Amino acid sequence: MSANTSEKEAVQKIYDLAGDLINNQGLSREDALAELQRQGIDEESASIVINNVQKTGSGTQAFNAYKSFAFGLLWIAIGVILTLSNIGAIFYGAIVYGAILIIKGIVLLAANK
Repeated sequence: MSANTSEKEAVQKIYDLAGDLINNQGLSREDALAELQRQGIDEESASIVINNVQKTGSGTQAFNAYKSFAFGLLWIAIGVILTLSNIGAIFYGAIVYGAILIIKGIVLLAANK
């Protein structure tokens, strides 16, 4: 079982490296592929890893975009409801923060397409 665990850890390290190269360092697919090959990974395996990382990364970005948009709507709704409830204050902060989150979600979603 420990051989299986160490194999899983090795594969995870490769995926972590590929994710870092593409998502954090901003390397292109070709540059990340070349770096994985310099690390001793064959071209076919490196290509599969890069493809999987790119698919997962774009899915995560879409999720974050929708989440930001939804929380933005929630903040605006809370701000408007509290303002209309005659508490005596206008909740500009919640409304503005909600608008910022909505814009962030739209930008993330546009960048993901």
